[in-house]
Amino acid sequence: MTASVAPARPPRFVGPFSLWRSLRAMTAYAYGDRRPGHRDTVAAHRARPFHHETAFARFRPCAVAGTFGGHPSSGAAASA
Repeated sequence: MTASVAPARPPRFVGPFSLWRSLRAMTAYAYGDRRPGHRDTVAAHRARPFHHETAFARFRPCAVAGTFGGHPSSGAAASA
């Protein structure tokens, strides 16, 4: 994970957002065996949703430029 933030206004809104270096890294975190806690949480939510309404969206950047957190951007994320 490159960066993450989770703006929240409980009890109605929690909006985690994260940036990943690659689709492979994101998928390994979400569903992989190295850290099964998240994978197990995803499965539990599918079986019995924690929230009345949920939405999960994935976006691929069209372009990458500038710096983020003092680090230069990398076009690798856009092409992964």
